[in-house]
Amino acid sequence: MPARQRGRRRGATAAALVGLVIASIMIVPLLAAPAAAVGATVEVYVQPPRSVGTPSKGSAGPADLVADATVYGASSSAGNLVFTVTNNMEWEASPSTGSMAVPAGGGRFTFEFQILVPEDAVAGVTTGVEVRAEYRVGPATVATGVGGASVEAGKYYGASVRRVTASEPMSPGRTYVIEYDVLNEGNAGSVMTFHWLDPGLLSRLKADFEEPMTLSLGGHENRTAAFRITPQGTTPDGTVEVPVQMVITDRTGTNYGHVNFSIEMEFENLPIYPGILPRLDLHGVSTVLGWFAVFFVLWLALNAAVAFRRRGDFDEGDGLPFLQAYAARLTHSLLYRGVRRVLKRGGRRRRRARRAEDA
Repeated sequence: MPARQRGRRRGATAAALVGLVIASIMIVPLLAAPAAAVGATVEVYVQPPRSVGTPSKGSAGPADLVADATVYGASSSAGNLVFTVTNNMEWEASPSTGSMAVPAGGGRFTFEFQILVPEDAVAGVTTGVEVRAEYRVGPATVATGVGGASVEAGKYYGASVRRVTASEPMSPGRTYVIEYDVLNEGNAGSVMTFHWLDPGLLSRLKADFEEPMTLSLGGHENRTAAFRITPQGTTPDGTVEVPVQMVITDRTGTNYGHVNFSIEMEFENLPIYPGILPRLDLHGVSTVLGWFAVFFVLWLALNAAVAFRRRGDFDEGDGLPFLQAYAARLTHSLLYRGVRRVLKRGGRRRRRARRAEDA
């Protein structure tokens, strides 16, 4: 036989041997399973097809699901049905696996589980859930069924505030900014508005109080809220707690709660204000009149003190020496003479006007 033909026969023999090896590897699982199980099928349905898990601060939100699996074509074979749960967001499944005995003839099986939506999941985010059910007889997987569903992260709301500006004494005339860090502890977009809770206290403090601008925050986002306070000349000296409320709404205005807190403010003012001088509101037009009243009272008190010291220069027979000294002091003052001169000029003008009318 020529060498070329012998080589061809050897190659065909080697190919046949490789084919037999591959065929034996593929047929082993079929030999390991009973003949009645070879044609088995598994169908899986997950209910509900779409669900929502709503977390809260500090805890995950469970979404309850049920996988129904039916095994067909296993008339004389007993085995196990193994469930495996996965999702593309890698949220925790509880339980993530399970196994049930399949009697001869197959049947319908129910696997209950939960997808735990984590608290940091942004509201509206959806994950696809896959449930795989494998029908196993002995070491071999005879049939596999797959079912799917989806789970959405539900909305929850919450917020907290933390002061970031150190306390300091506040003097009249300057504007001070007190900053708070505002954290949206919910997973949905929220709107934060601020309100002073005690208008009566603000009125007594006689300062300008400005609320922060409305803040719009995304889920788990934080921003800075700035309170502006300008003490006035009549703001009382001392430390006070000013109550504030932060209201949490969504972008449509629906109220989802509030946070109450107090801002400590330390005012530093002249010590004479609380006990001696009247508390005048020195804003706007009243400023000049207010200061004039203050200085006029001080002027009267100063002249009274001088008159009291000089009361011995007057005779008691003409009346109380203090009143005589006080009247003499006032009538010789520049203020009294200036006012008298103005009044005289006014009287002369009126007399001239009357004469002109009579002529």
